[in-house]
Amino acid sequence: IEEARELYTQGCDAVGGDNPFLWQAWATLEASQGELAKARRFFDAATVASSSHAAAWHGWGMLEKREGNLIRARDLFLKGARLCKQDHPNEYLFQSLALLSYELGLVEEARDYYRQAWAVMEAKEKNIDAARRLFKHGLKGSPNNRFIWLAWGVTEANLNNVAQARLLLSNGATANPRDPALLQAWARLEAQQGNLDVARKLFQQGIRAWGCLEWRAGSVSLARELF
Repeated sequence: IEEARELYTQGCDAVGGDNPFLWQAWATLEASQGELAKARRFFDAATVASSSHAAAWHGWGMLEKREGNLIRARDLFLKGARLCKQDHPNEYLFQSLALLSYELGLVEEARDYYRQAWAVMEAKEKNIDAARRLFKHGLKGSPNNRFIWLAWGVTEANLNNVAQARLLLSNGATANPRDPALLQAWARLEAQQGNLDVARKLFQQGIRAWGCLEWRAGSVSLARELF
């Protein structure tokens, strides 16, 4: 164990702490040894190194769940799902959210997350028509669901269906004007299309939305930096 810790220390020092895989692996090691404070600190470092590192969000959430901190676990799964969706939607986070929601007695919410996990899986398997049907069905039951708008929009963007992706992301942002992930995904789409003025405005809105989110979460210093 001590040799492994020394290797992780050397590895993190060598890359300046910028490799989320090292932090996540080290956090997992510390969690297995009951060093929960260290594990939390290293999971946090992994998400700072890469906010879309799904394994770190999932591992940290599972740690909190095992410790009985269900609301904290749910918050971590939700944040990970939102941030990972900007690049690569992750079905495992949605599956964990679904199971946790069910354990909390939130049955309809659990069904919604299971559908999202299923849709993301179908999209990754290139079963696009099936994924679209599931996304559409999910929005019928939850028309303001920011996760579905984002996942569907990113899926269409990855297929180079620009007009459809723009429509989905803009509709999602209209329904959720304070959601930074939707705004940033839309901004990246516009930047890729060369619409830089539109992209700049959306990125600015996304940063303000992120500041509001961190303020509500109690991260006052970070919120001030974003504002």
